Parts: sequence; structure tokens; C-alpha cells
Amino acid sequence: MIKKKRNERERKLTQELMLLFLTSFTVAVLATMFFVSRRFAAYGWVLEHEIFTDSREEYMDWLKETAPSYRMDQPEIYMPVFEEKADIYTWLGIYDEDGQYQEGFFPEVLDSPFWGSWVWSDSDIAAQGMETPVETEIEFQDGTARVQIMSYQSLKFFSLYYLMVAAADGMAVFFPLLIFAHRRMKYLGNLRAEITVIGQGDMEHRVTVKGHDEISALAAELDNMRLTLKNSMENERKVHRDNQELIRAVSHDLRTPLTALNGYLEILHRKKGRAEDYPAYIQKCLEKTEEIRNLSDKMFEYALVFENTGETIMQTWNPSMFAEMVKEMAEELSVQGIPVSFSQGELPEAIWKANPFLIRRLIWNLGSNIERYGDRTRTTDIQVYVEGKTLKTVMSNGMGKEKQAVGSGIGLKSAAKIAELHGGSLLCGKTGEEFVAELSLPLR
Repeated sequence: MIKKKRNERERKLTQELMLLFLTSFTVAVLATMFFVSRRFAAYGWVLEHEIFTDSREEYMDWLKETAPSYRMDQPEIYMPVFEEKADIYTWLGIYDEDGQYQEGFFPEVLDSPFWGSWVWSDSDIAAQGMETPVETEIEFQDGTARVQIMSYQSLKFFSLYYLMVAAADGMAVFFPLLIFAHRRMKYLGNLRAEITVIGQGDMEHRVTVKGHDEISALAAELDNMRLTLKNSMENERKVHRDNQELIRAVSHDLRTPLTALNGYLEILHRKKGRAEDYPAYIQKCLEKTEEIRNLSDKMFEYALVFENTGETIMQTWNPSMFAEMVKEMAEELSVQGIPVSFSQGELPEAIWKANPFLIRRLIWNLGSNIERYGDRTRTTDIQVYVEGKTLKTVMSNGMGKEKQAVGSGIGLKSAAKIAELHGGSLLCGKTGEEFVAELSLPLR
């Protein structure tokens, strides 16, 4: 589901660009259709305001002055002269007194394959009806002729008009895309600046997530990476602090038995005191040696569990097997002279994945804590039950007054880490003179 949402988010930018392009293209097409349909109205407005002017009047005056030099029945002589004098947009028609067409020429511009195409010809034919032809009579040597002059200057207007329409279409299509690209590139620039701030060590600076496309997905991943790195650094600092506290606590715990051991060995070495007390001193030395060995084992276990960077090997288990192990630990406490009350709730036959070795270490660490620091005159209460989908074990006992000085806590820290490796938790606390440990392990 998460991967599907991510893929949909990453396709968003392409979809937005495509939708924006199609919308802009549609607007451009509709605008083109509108302006093309209004081209003659625009041309009429241009004519009305005399924005475009031609030289027909001047040309007509020139014809009146020049025609008397030629005979009307010799067009092969005067027509080249008349055509050369006209501009490329002028059309000329010569009629006799009866109105019969005699000679004429089309504008030179229509000889071009481009300007003479049917597109321009169609536009020009429609435009001719909007202009008033210039007509007059001119005198030749052998008679009078009627002359009509029209201008194809509409070709100048339509070429400019269509060019403006094409430019407007280009802006309608590409301008929104340029604005969209500019905004996303500006957003990328902001992301770069924010990553620079984070790279300088400010892990509290959040990466701005704006939009729902590939770039925003990248920003979200960068922010997740920032959070992951921040948590990793905080965990590293926490582990460093815990290790420093552990070193201080272990140094204190080791110093006490080592000092006592050194004292007894010094007495034996110098042969001080009474000789009959020497066996007792040797026994004390052995006890202190055992205490140091146990503390060394705890330190080894702590390092083994806390430095476990690989995946913990799990085996199929069930709550009944776990309860049997807790019950075994309770019976061992009873043998050590500690009164224990063990109760077990109804346990389902649920499949549970656990590491038996680590679970056993967890349980016996709790039992060892009770044995060392518990009040042997008070009953230790141990309960195993299932609450929802969580297997719980609650141990409570009084704290021995002669053992109020708590040790390094390696055993409880190792137990808490083992619970964490199994997806659970171990909560320990004091209520008055009572110590309570609550172990929660999820049934998966």
C-alpha cells in the first residue's frame, strides 16, 4: 500500500505537466479559431482607421499623365511600363468605352508560391469586397479607357495578423509551463538550501514538503532521512552516556570486592591476625573472587546483547513454555530461602517467535536481582498472564534494608535490551519499599 501511494505520488508531476500542456494547448486552439473567424472584422477595423495605406491614388495620377503617350491598341508596348511602375500589391484592369476588358495584370506578390497559395488567395478574395476600388478614365492616343485599380495589401495585414496569433498561441502554451517549471526549480533551490543547513549540523531544521509530486516525494524522503539520522545520533549519544554510566558503576562495584580481597590477601601474606582465622579469610577471598567473576559475566552478557547488530535468531515458542521457565526460576528462588507466590493465568496456544537462550537470560537476570536485593522476610509475588495480544510477567518484592545500595544495574539493562529485541519492554520501578518489574512481550 505504501509503495503504491509512493508510485502514485511520483507520477503526479508528469500528470500535472501533461494536464497543464493539454489545457494550454486547448486554450490556444480555441483562441486561434476565434481570432481566425474574426480576421475580416479586424481587417475592416484597420481599413476604417486607415492604419494600412496604399499608393493607388498616386499610381492613378501617374497613369493619367503617362497614358496619352501610348495607343490603346498596343498593350504590348505600354503594359510592361504600367506593370513596372506598380507596386507588388497592385491589380490593374483596363476596359474600353463599352466596358469590355482589354488588358490588365495581377499583383506580383501572387507569383510567389507562398503568397499565391490558396490560403492567402481565399483570404484576399474575401477581403477585396471590403475595399473600394479606385476607378477613373484615362486618355490614350486612340481613345478613352476606363481603368480600375485594386490593392492586395490585405496580404500584408493577414501575414502580420497570423504571426501575432501564432505568437499568442505560443505564449498560451509555453508560458504556463515556464511558470510551473520556474516554481518547481525555485522549490528545488529551497530544498538545496535546507539540505545545506542540515548538512551543517542543524538536525532540527525540517525539510519543507510542498505539493504531491516527485519533487515533494524527494523532499519527504530527505526529511525522513533527517529524522532517521537525528534518531541515530541521539541513540548514539544515549549509548555513549549509558556506557559512561556503566563504566562508573562497574568501577565502583569492582573496587569494593577488590579492596576487600586485597585486604584479606594482605593479612594472609603478612601472616597477621590469628592463625585459626586464616581459613575464614581464604573463604572470604573465594567469595570476593566469585563476586568479581559474576560481575565479569554480567559485563560480558551486557556487551553481547547490546552490541548485537545482526538479526536475532528466533524459534517457535508458546506462552506455556515461557510460563514453565518462569515457574522454574520461582522454584529456584524458593530453594534459596526466598518465599515466592507464583500464579499463572489462562494462556492461549498462540504461536510465538522467541530466542530461548535470551529469554532464559532475561528471566534469570530478574531472578538474580530478587535474590541479591530482595527482602527474604517478605513474599515475592510472580504473575504470568496474557492481556490482549501481550504476554505479561509482573514480579514484585520488598527491598532488603541491608541491600539498599543498588549495584551497576547491568542485569536489568541486559534484560530490558533482550525484551526490546523481542519487540517488548521491561519497566522497573520502586513503590515505597517495594520493587516492581513488569515484562511485556507481544505474541506474534
